[in-house]
Amino acid sequence: MRICWLGESGELGAGIYSKMVLNALSKHYEVETVKIKPGALVSHAHVASLTNRLDEKYDVVIRGFHDTIPLIGKMNRAKNITILQFALYRSGVKKIAYTFDKLFLKNIKNVDVVVTVSKYMKNLLEANGNKNTRIAYNAFEIDKFKISKQKLSEFKQKYNLTGKPVIYIGNCRKEKGVLEVYEELKDLDAHLVSSGKKMVDVPSKNFELSYDEHIILLKSSDIVINMSKIPEAWNRTAHEGMLCRKPVIGSGSGGMEELLNGGKQIICKNFGKLRPIVEQLLEDRKTRKKLGNTGYKFASKFTSKKFEKEWVTIIEELSKR
Repeated sequence: MRICWLGESGELGAGIYSKMVLNALSKHYEVETVKIKPGALVSHAHVASLTNRLDEKYDVVIRGFHDTIPLIGKMNRAKNITILQFALYRSGVKKIAYTFDKLFLKNIKNVDVVVTVSKYMKNLLEANGNKNTRIAYNAFEIDKFKISKQKLSEFKQKYNLTGKPVIYIGNCRKEKGVLEVYEELKDLDAHLVSSGKKMVDVPSKNFELSYDEHIILLKSSDIVINMSKIPEAWNRTAHEGMLCRKPVIGSGSGGMEELLNGGKQIICKNFGKLRPIVEQLLEDRKTRKKLGNTGYKFASKFTSKKFEKEWVTIIEELSKR
């Protein structure tokens, strides 16, 4: 069976998911990547022009959000799969983003299967009239989260995170709520840390790290906070915090609610109520440990092996239609 991956795999959480799909399917099938010309309007025209060639050459074509927006019709032979790893309407009322979301929802009616990452996303798509929706949850290499005490100590020394508690306050982006979290917690005697490219000016200690060091940062934290202000399809960082056996506090926006409820973590929908929760957790080591163990028990079920099996099942079932 020949499978085409259309476009780039992307970056951030969605990119990690896409790369995992590519790796999983490449173990079982012949998978080729067809790159798209750069530039929003040009690339959309390019995708639309490829339809006939892709239909002739491949058995399955897998595309992401942006490569579904160009108007596509049903293919005669090849099957179409669209992956949606992030929530729609995440950019609020920005006209261009809203327009793209509407086009996407219109065009997925022409694909054979839409694969997404949470019940929240599946329900959203089905409410739009799309019945061919599957969930393939995010997956993780669980062994990566086994970190020695020596590595943790060296990391804390290297980045001057010693002497007081470490609180992770989120990805350093405005929509992730880091500004509000910092304002609520800035007077605590703790290291407030954020991660990722600094997209908003917040006085926390921000780290741009490799994935392995990102995990060590979460493992070094006493509490992991993800107070996203936009709908989340899932939330890989919150999931990673649970795999690090840390108590996780989150807004529960979108699919994050399913994740936090599954791991019996703390949902806080109001920034004004965050500080008392954090203070109580800092004082209660026993509760922190209990939340960490409960979260790990749930989060560790999402293995790479299970992910691979789910994706192979999707491909095999689709090929029989």
